Amino acid sequence: MQLSRQQLFMLIFIVLMGVTAVGSLSAQSRHKSFRVVFYNVENLFDTQNDSLTNDDEYTPEGNRAWTDYKYNHKLNNIYKVLAAVGEWDGVDIIGLSEIENRHVLEDLISKTPLSKHPYEIIHRESPDRRGIDVALLFNTNQFTRVAESYRTINYPFDSTRTTREILHTTLLHAGKDTMHFLVNHWPSRWGGEERSRPNRIAAAKNLRNMLDSIFMKDQDANIVIMGDFNDTPQNISIQQYLRAKNEYSSIQDTIIYNVSATLESLSIGTHKYQGHWNILDQVMVSGSLLNPSNSIYTRLDAIKIFQSDFLLTDDERFTGKYPFRTYHGFNWQPGYSDHLPVYIDFFAQ
Repeated sequence: MQLSRQQLFMLIFIVLMGVTAVGSLSAQSRHKSFRVVFYNVENLFDTQNDSLTNDDEYTPEGNRAWTDYKYNHKLNNIYKVLAAVGEWDGVDIIGLSEIENRHVLEDLISKTPLSKHPYEIIHRESPDRRGIDVALLFNTNQFTRVAESYRTINYPFDSTRTTREILHTTLLHAGKDTMHFLVNHWPSRWGGEERSRPNRIAAAKNLRNMLDSIFMKDQDANIVIMGDFNDTPQNISIQQYLRAKNEYSSIQDTIIYNVSATLESLSIGTHKYQGHWNILDQVMVSGSLLNPSNSIYTRLDAIKIFQSDFLLTDDERFTGKYPFRTYHGFNWQPGYSDHLPVYIDFFAQ
């Protein structure tokens, strides 16, 4: 079989970039059924001005001088990351945050080599003031769409406040296994962690209500929760209000387990702030998915942070490395995002 120039480029790219992830891959990992990745792509905006949102800085006339060249460069960078994470088989489920609209998703899967894969988009415009949303892409060779819904975050202390919705997608894997994917981007820590904490607690309560509704219909539900939570696995929004457990000795189907907590002992996280790495981007699963007798299951060692060298640059202010992002202040650089992706493999019986 003769490779096209694009295929040859990607083969060389993956080899030269030294695709690596935190943790080792066992032989069983190499025979996965499907791979799920979550990636906060940091401000994937098109160049058009949306009069309904605060996106002015990401236009050619804005203070970031966001041009078609920069936009297309960003699209191709995201593609390179997803291609590297997917290795030879590709990624089957892609959760994304900080995307502006459906148009950028359509460009991502049609104007980059992702067009070779049969991805379908799940997205709708959220009430976020900046106009950024969450979305999910899925491989139609592996999954069939069953249903989707969106949960608007309600703040009991401020009815005027808006943020990203929680996306709930129900998919059928291989024509037989129903799976629930919930994509999140919880409120930021703007103004300080303590002052902004009630916003994330409100998001946690909304997500918990969604989970309770799913379990009421099916106690054996296969649930995958992913997102940028802007909190760590140890924060009360996740442990106390979402009730995601970090202890795995006695697995129960109707309990949510934060498998990302297993990554906290590592020397790197998914986001670095003032010299400190944190696990803000996380994946959690229902107990049924940690049961190896289930038709679809995962393991605690199947979750990784993707930390290939091309995604990192020298941290000149502190020490070590930090994510190579698109802007350094207001100066454009050919980077990727201020977050690292996290991914997890699932296996079929």
